[in-house]
Amino acid sequence: MRIMLYDKRKNNECIRIRYNLLTEYIGISSWYANPEKEKEYEHTKRGIARRKKHRQSIKGKITHQKGGKKYLQSRKGRIADKKHQAKRKRNLGFTVLLENKFNCDVDYHHINNEYVIAVPRYMHRGTLGKNHRVECNSLVEKLYDIDIKNEVEKYERNKI
Repeated sequence: MRIMLYDKRKNNECIRIRYNLLTEYIGISSWYANPEKEKEYEHTKRGIARRKKHRQSIKGKITHQKGGKKYLQSRKGRIADKKHQAKRKRNLGFTVLLENKFNCDVDYHHINNEYVIAVPRYMHRGTLGKNHRVECNSLVEKLYDIDIKNEVEKYERNKI
């Protein structure tokens, strides 16, 4: 059931606001009652922007989506996506400390807020919870046979 909240017509410009009780959705619509006025609107900045927004063809949109999907499924795309998530969501860095030596699916584990190391996905997801970083760091030390603190210090010395 819809309730009309606002309905106004002024100078051939119509504005209507409705409220749907079932979905609790408020719908706002505006249009010109005069077709000549609509043509004038098409040449304004907002009208041009609206036309540009919907300019790309359906075929173009589909090929664009497929291209992005293919890239995200590639090795480089996965790493780029992980970098993006790390930077955007949690303000973590994404500097790979050691190269990936595994042939299986890997997740990049943050050993601290800046550096990551490749760990097999089933091992990385097997250590979830409050102590995830601590447990996973000990797993990485055993897996790579390294001391993480010394490895980070080495990397920072060589970087400078």
